[in-house]
Amino acid sequence: MGFADGRKDERYRFNGEIIVNDNLFASAGDISLGGIYIKSSATMKMGGYVTVTIPDYGLTVKAEVKYRKPGHGMGLHFKDLNKELKARISDIIQNLKAQAEGMAVKPVVLVADNSKTFRTQMKRRLVAEGFSVVEAEDGLDVIKKMNMHFFHAVLMGLDMDRIDGFEVLRLIRKSPEHKNQLVIVTSDLADIYTVDRAMTAGADHFVPKGENVLDEVLKRLTTLLGTERSVKGEEEAPPFDDFI
Repeated sequence: MGFADGRKDERYRFNGEIIVNDNLFASAGDISLGGIYIKSSATMKMGGYVTVTIPDYGLTVKAEVKYRKPGHGMGLHFKDLNKELKARISDIIQNLKAQAEGMAVKPVVLVADNSKTFRTQMKRRLVAEGFSVVEAEDGLDVIKKMNMHFFHAVLMGLDMDRIDGFEVLRLIRKSPEHKNQLVIVTSDLADIYTVDRAMTAGADHFVPKGENVLDEVLKRLTTLLGTERSVKGEEEAPPFDDFI
């Protein structure tokens, strides 16, 4: 994307599902802080407004069609970006930039639990193993931070203040932006009823709190986040300046 002072916005290739208006699907695009170029044989009307969703990153944003080439793709300029959306797009850019430069990408994990002691222990272990960690002290804090940043995984307890873990799970799965978020639940309660209730609400994995909880969580995260996204593509997108 271009700026008034002549600077150009950095863009990076994203290979993954991109949905426009819930009915146009693309598998690759070049994204910047200002917009995205989508490779697709179908295009939308110039000047039209669309909704763009990138499920892998839990991002849904309004955009305007500023460039189109039938049979190839279209350039979309992000619109109405608030502080939360800007922060999430920035997270995506930093993640893709690190991959494009061949740097190791630190998976970012949101650790949420009423117990500060548990959060501290979990954070120390994950950071020591190469993860980046953000803490949330209760359920409402989880929702706020998920709306502000992209997380590779959310690790949370069930007995949390303001909004409990079960309700947070339901809210995540109902949200178009977060419905595909990887969520691992940890709890002192590990009876069949609690586990079933958590999984039904939307947990991907359940790890009982015990003497091996740190090891087990680390094992799950390492396995689940072991595959890195590819950022290379065969076809180069047109310059963003062409549609700004």
